[in-house]
Amino acid sequence: MSTSVFLTGSTGLIGASVLQVIAKNPKYVVTVLVRSEQKAVKIAELLPGVKTVVGSLDDAALLTETAANSDVVLQIAAFHVPGTTALLAGAKKRFEATGKAPIFINTSGTGIWADLGANGAAPSRKVTKDTDSDLVQTFIELPHTPPTMVGLEAAAAGYVKVFTVYPSTVWGEPSGPLFDSGVAHVGSIQVPMLIKESIGRGQGGVVGEGLNVWNHVHIDDTTDFYIYTEILHAKGKSASSVPTQFKQEEFAANSFLFFFGTNSTTEAPRSRSIGWAPKYTTDDFYPAVPKEVDAVLAGKR
Repeated sequence: MSTSVFLTGSTGLIGASVLQVIAKNPKYVVTVLVRSEQKAVKIAELLPGVKTVVGSLDDAALLTETAANSDVVLQIAAFHVPGTTALLAGAKKRFEATGKAPIFINTSGTGIWADLGANGAAPSRKVTKDTDSDLVQTFIELPHTPPTMVGLEAAAAGYVKVFTVYPSTVWGEPSGPLFDSGVAHVGSIQVPMLIKESIGRGQGGVVGEGLNVWNHVHIDDTTDFYIYTEILHAKGKSASSVPTQFKQEEFAANSFLFFFGTNSTTEAPRSRSIGWAPKYTTDDFYPAVPKEVDAVLAGKR
């Protein structure tokens, strides 16, 4: 018996990657939300069997109706409270019609536990684990916090089974028909943004002392910035291979820049306990950075 799946964020880095995998499994009947008819046609050509609905996360009626006809909803375009609420309304309708709680996989991010006041200092707090009993109590207020809470509240109501995924810094060069054709976005947010900032100022930079640490791969930002800076310097885009501290006027020009000085240290024992075993490590990250720099310089990010 097939399982009906509805996926949002189908042209994003994470969403497109997930879509390409589940589209290969004959067990799943997949429907995706796309913003334009042009992309809908292209996805149908590249991934035969995948159904499309054209709309946005603001189209509440469309989201609710499609979710109500789905066994599983993958909300990967997740920074949107009204859209998440509409999808969950559909999940509730399905529960009321079938008596079986559908599955809702929500997407958040490990930044939800970040130490925003670090300002480039080394971590001073414990590492957050997905088995901690106080995970929700330690959330901070970020754009993805409200939709994350909406999902958790729905789970508590009992009409839907909610699983929340908290990705950390996403890096790497994706592959597959959606990316090769240009339908999907190939770049993440943090790494290209940091490279662009460094190119724009003609010099690699750090926030404060640059001793802060990000996410589950435990990459020291000092090391990260040195990697970016040495590559940019070799390509004539950084005055020196030694990074300098970002200045106040640079923070004023880019409100996200301070985030590169935060600490976000997490581990995922619960995820590993269900069989998830990441294949890529910090050693794989280093060779990927020059490719990201080249992609930014070529205007592909």
